[in-house]
Amino acid sequence: MIALSACSAQQSYRSFDLSIYRLAPGDAIRLRVFDQEPISGEYAVATDGAVSVPLVGRVRVKGLSVNQVESRIRGRLTSSGVIVEPRLSVEVARYRPYYVHGEVGASGQFPFVAGLTIEKAIAAAGGFTKFASKRRFKVVREERGELVTLSLTSLDMVKPGDTITVSERFL
Repeated sequence: MIALSACSAQQSYRSFDLSIYRLAPGDAIRLRVFDQEPISGEYAVATDGAVSVPLVGRVRVKGLSVNQVESRIRGRLTSSGVIVEPRLSVEVARYRPYYVHGEVGASGQFPFVAGLTIEKAIAAAGGFTKFASKRRFKVVREERGELVTLSLTSLDMVKPGDTITVSERFL
């Protein structure tokens, strides 16, 4: 695990571009294959990083953007001869959850929504306890395939899969 401080790159943690989002276990995609309803549907990314699509089989999607997944599934449909010129779209149906623990009212797992700040995530977890430190928060996040520990503020953005720790303040 790598420890990083966000002080010098604070601005990069204040936004989150979902268009470059990379899929991982816990996410789900929505696949629409036009004129092929049996293939269309919602598919959860399994722990091995793949989805199982009827007539296509297992497709590894971990670490890919939705555009890359769309291209991969299109290629599999074409090469298998299932559909000559497939027209399809892929989108994220459900993002993996984030986690909050420490000095909050109700530690646990919570559903990710776009635009979520650390402040809002803590509110979803029941808010601060009377012993909570309210200035900086430890966030463990996967970046470029590695887990990193960041020191962030309440205005920074949460990403799917983040684990937020609210520490006890020192009196």
